[in-house]
Amino acid sequence: MGDYCIYCNGILFGLICDNNFYLKVTEPGKSLLKEVILRPPYEGAKDYFYISDVDDRYYLSELIKASLPALSKHFGNLSMIDIVYARPEEDSAVLVIVTVGYIDGTPENQANLLDKMECYLKHTYSDEFKQQYPYSFIYLDVTFDQKPHTLITDLLYKCTNWCKEHGVILRIKIGDEYYSFS
Repeated sequence: MGDYCIYCNGILFGLICDNNFYLKVTEPGKSLLKEVILRPPYEGAKDYFYISDVDDRYYLSELIKASLPALSKHFGNLSMIDIVYARPEEDSAVLVIVTVGYIDGTPENQANLLDKMECYLKHTYSDEFKQQYPYSFIYLDVTFDQKPHTLITDLLYKCTNWCKEHGVILRIKIGDEYYSFS
């Protein structure tokens, strides 16, 4: 089995890695856990709650419902829309993170953006992605309808090499203008 990012209403709340379920850390989620086990879902990742009881659907449903509001607050009024499309004429695939409104530079926003980017980058290694998008160029576009806080653009600048290591070209779009870091 491969690794999967799990979303609800555009919010990344969990991962399935090596047949194990991991839930993003939140205080409301922690309060409902039968047992608190923190561990990274894969090497180099930050800790998530490891959920061993995956057969109790009611428990999982309540746990996820409790966690989602706390996760949606990380981005304030940010709405992430998962978009992946092909541009065969350019031999490329494009993954897009769409934001709405002003994105401030809080640590929570930075962490959530990094989490989202991490899932996209990891997805580019999946067999499913490679079969569906067998192109030479892969772009990750992070789009803003208004200029984000400087800490966000600085963070994205620092992510350029991380993306390159995954064979992905990072582009920033503010309004109608694209920016890329060399």
